[in-house]
Amino acid sequence: MKQGYILIMDIKNNLKNIRKSRGLTQEELAKKSGLTQRVIAYYENETEQISSTPLIELAKALEVSTDEILGLKQISSNLQLQINESKLLKKLKKVMQLERRDQYAVFQLINSLQTKSKLKNKRLTK
Repeated sequence: MKQGYILIMDIKNNLKNIRKSRGLTQEELAKKSGLTQRVIAYYENETEQISSTPLIELAKALEVSTDEILGLKQISSNLQLQINESKLLKKLKKVMQLERRDQYAVFQLINSLQTKSKLKNKRLTK
């Protein structure tokens, strides 16, 4: 490994998840960080190592610590919530593209699961 490079296995997923939670495309992150879109794509898809200079620039652009990108520090709960909401929103958009009757079926399933959860919680609190 070259000197000045940091090897972290989960950097690809962390970087991609944080970027998406911020609502940024690779191109937008590239502009914010001063890197190219090609470099962003490389770090998100091709490699498990990153040099310190682009790491710092990415952290500044994403408003997170370098440790969060590297996976050395747990992603803050607010950011994790944004990541989860982003994933949920994508799924909801896909549901909205279904036929009306299929949308209804999905929403009925969600309602049933909510009711089941409420009943379970009531039993546990008694």
